[in-house]
Amino acid sequence: MPRPVTAACTKSGAYLVQDVYRVPLSGASATAAAPTGTTDVAPAPTTLTVDGKQVRGWPSGVYFPEGTELAYSNTDDAGGIISITSPEPEVVIGHLRDQLGAVGLPIGPDDGTVFHFDGAGWSGIVTQSEATTTVNWSVAR
Repeated sequence: MPRPVTAACTKSGAYLVQDVYRVPLSGASATAAAPTGTTDVAPAPTTLTVDGKQVRGWPSGVYFPEGTELAYSNTDDAGGIISITSPEPEVVIGHLRDQLGAVGLPIGPDDGTVFHFDGAGWSGIVTQSEATTTVNWSVAR
């Protein structure tokens, strides 16, 4: 009986999350490929409570920095838009860039203050201004 290959990935930030992926290998010629940072497997949409507000349709495994404060939130199961006023925009945009990439959502054009993510049924843009970070996203399900 083939043994499953187990890879653990720990994501850090405001929360500690550990995802374990099991990939059964069969046959003598099967090999495990190194992770590439992108995947065709879409993170499932989930609902998070952030600053006392429900953020629906958000990619599972992606969390906001500790102390996140929302000035505006309009979300549903297909995506939404939120405006974050705390922590500082540089902290939020860097954190989200890392978190989205870690769950396999490719980061597209990125000039440091604006970046896009698009892949596996998800698309969105994260923008930074002087005092806020705005996230606008959608998921096709």
